[in-house]
Formats: sequence, structure tokens, C-alpha cells
Amino acid sequence: PVPAWVAFRVALPPMQRPTGGASSAWQGGWIFGGTQLRGEFPLELSEGVQVASAIAYVSGVGCFSFSVNGQRLAGGGEGEPGGSFLDPGFSTVPTYRLLYRAFDVTTLLRKGSNVVGARLGQCKFGYLRTFCEGADAWKPACRAFVLQLNVKLSNGQGMNFTSSADSGAWRVTTEGNPVFYAHLFHGEMYDARREQPHWDEPDGPPLVEALWQPAVAYDRAGDLGALSLMTMPAIAVTERRSPRRIYQAPAAGLRSVVNPTLLSMQQQRETSEQFAVLESWRKLEDAGVAKTWVFDFGQNWAGFATLKVAGLPAGTRLTLRYGEVTAKDGSVFNAYCQAGCAGPSFADDMLGNAANQTDVYIVRGGGAEETYTPSFTYHGFRFIGVEGFPDEFRPSPDTLTALWLRSDLPTNGHVHFSDDRLRLLNSLQTAVIYTQGSNLHSI
Repeated sequence: PVPAWVAFRVALPPMQRPTGGASSAWQGGWIFGGTQLRGEFPLELSEGVQVASAIAYVSGVGCFSFSVNGQRLAGGGEGEPGGSFLDPGFSTVPTYRLLYRAFDVTTLLRKGSNVVGARLGQCKFGYLRTFCEGADAWKPACRAFVLQLNVKLSNGQGMNFTSSADSGAWRVTTEGNPVFYAHLFHGEMYDARREQPHWDEPDGPPLVEALWQPAVAYDRAGDLGALSLMTMPAIAVTERRSPRRIYQAPAAGLRSVVNPTLLSMQQQRETSEQFAVLESWRKLEDAGVAKTWVFDFGQNWAGFATLKVAGLPAGTRLTLRYGEVTAKDGSVFNAYCQAGCAGPSFADDMLGNAANQTDVYIVRGGGAEETYTPSFTYHGFRFIGVEGFPDEFRPSPDTLTALWLRSDLPTNGHVHFSDDRLRLLNSLQTAVIYTQGSNLHSI
């Protein structure tokens, strides 16, 4: 027999309980009109009275990022990532049942003015048999938001703040949203020049009024299913990695860009201005990019990266291409599914793979450090190739941090072999964990 010790650890998973318990009957109304929303409400507290509990119940058509008084509870964007991602959880038939999240915001509320902020993305809603499939996924009706904030005071009184088009408390913008393209698999485009600092805080600078309009009542609310509390673990960042090595490779350009619909470019322009972004994406290839910096993180998983840069000129376009392998020349390869893999009609509108796995960040400029994490996409990768850095720029290990994104399930079993002849089994165990975790999203 092989002289070795084997250690096993097995535990039953804990019961998942919703934060704050179930909500009372829904009073919040569905609102839309833009991809970024801001709601402001007063909280009047008498002397000696405090907030005993405050639970925010939130859902969206598509998915949402969410903040209270500037504290991000869900999603990425500017600054460090916070909380969960791709909320609410995946619902197979959202016209029958749509999930919502419960957030405990007791410690975030304050006396006086309070602000709720949200951004909306497509996520999985456009893949289902709903009114938002295919080309329709970019219509305004495919982004909507609903919130009910139940507040209980220390004197026993209670109050609600809800999403409503009639209250005048809610405003929306699309032009003021730095996320101007997002697709669950293709990627996200973020223009930091469009950021409005502290827009989701009560004491922030005045908003650019021309970019904001009153929210309107969502006219497809009757087509949505019943709201059901999400009890599965949220999708969250569960591990971070710095690059093992950073090296230069020949410029690859955007060798593969995919339309998220089966339409021609002309039809896309007629459908939405956002499709003009795709055309500009296509033209990035050979657009003066001299080289690619490749970051090797040494582990294949699902997620994305946090980008940190400083001192780059405003308008610098950084293109992050995610891939599981590299080409012979060392550049990141992600053209896994060549044109024709989904039929001739699909091939006509493809320039490469079926999951573009490309994020674009446009630098704000000004010299200060800029930090960005995607909100509404994720990728399978070990390598990230970054194009667009100036020739004199030299990235550091802090430039990119890889984030493993999955349902935040506990690891309930482990096995380890001490004998050198069985170390391969330890590697197999690690591979199984990362493979399983990278395919667990809303499970």
C-alpha cells in the first residue's frame, strides 16, 4: 500500500436565510426612462429617536447595481467593487417569477436627506423568452427598477420609501451613465469622462441638470412575473489574484467582435444609438496600438479584473481582452467560436467568436488614480491582454487584479494527499473546485 495520509473534511451547508426577512406587500412601483437612477428622500427623526431597522427590497428588469448614500451594496463601476454582482439572481421565466434582493441598510441611513442610486444592465433577461429577446434587448422597456425601503424607528413607528414616478423624488439619465455598453458575455464599455462624482450621495456637488429627467412609470410591469425573494447565495467576488507575470506581445487589435443580435449594422443603428459603439469597437484594430501588455494570473476562472491607472491622458482607450489561452506569439487568444458556428445568418454578422470577452475603459484623466471594475459582465480567463497604454507606460502588478466571481457558496469538502506520488490528485482537486465555482452563477 502507498504510505500516505489522506485528510477529508465534509460539512453540511448552512441554511440560507434572506437578510431582514420577507417584506410586506409591495408598494414600490416599477420605473424606467434611463440606465442610471437616483432617488432622494428625507428622514425626519425626533430627538432621541433612531433607526432601529431598515431593509431595502430591490429588483430590476435586467440587473442592477445599487447604493445607499454612496455606499455600494451591489455592482462595480468607479472605485473598489462592493457587495454582490449581477443582481437579482437568475430566474428561468421572469414573466412568471422575478427575483428580488433584500439589503440591510440600517447603518447607512441618516437624519435628513438620503439618496438611493442604481444602474441597470441587460444580464440574462435578454436571453429568455420575454419581450426583451434579441434586438429588443436594447429597447428602453428592457431596463426597469423597483425598490421598497421599509424603515422601523426606535419609537415603534415605521415608514416606507418606494420607487415611484409620481413622487418627483426619482430622476434618471442614460447620457450621464459612464456604462454606455454592457453585455453579460461580450463585455462592458465604460467612459470615465461621463462620471458625475458623488452623484449617489446627498451632499454631492450639483448634478448636471441637462443630463437628468424625471423617472416615468414602467409600461411593461404587467408583463413581469410575481416578485419572489431571492434565497440563493448572491454572486460575489470570492478570491483575488495578482498577476504572476506581465509581458509584452504583438498587438492583436480586436480580432473578434460580435454583434449581440442577428441584425445588420444598419438595422442596429436604427434600433439604438448604443450600437454605434460596436462599429467603433470594430475600428480599433490597428488604430495606432503598438503593443499589448499581457497579464498572466496563473489560474483559469470566471470573473473579471479591477483596473487601476494614474497619469494617463483623458480619453485614452484601454481595451482589455480576456482569454483562457495565448496564441503562439504570446497574445491573448479568445476566438473560440469562428464565424459559422451558429449558422449562416449568424455568421454574416460576426467577425469572430460568440463571446467577445472584451471590456473597454476610457480614461477620465487629471492625474489622480482611477479604479474601475465591470458591473454587468463576466468572462472566462487566465490571461488579459491590455491594448492602448502609451509607449512610455509600464504596468505594475497593481494595474490589474483578477477577481473570481461566482455564487458565494461555502466549500464544504476538502481532500489532501501528502505523498508526493499523489500530488497530482491535489491538483485535480483544485481544478475541480475552480471549474465548479466558475460555472456557479445564481445557483
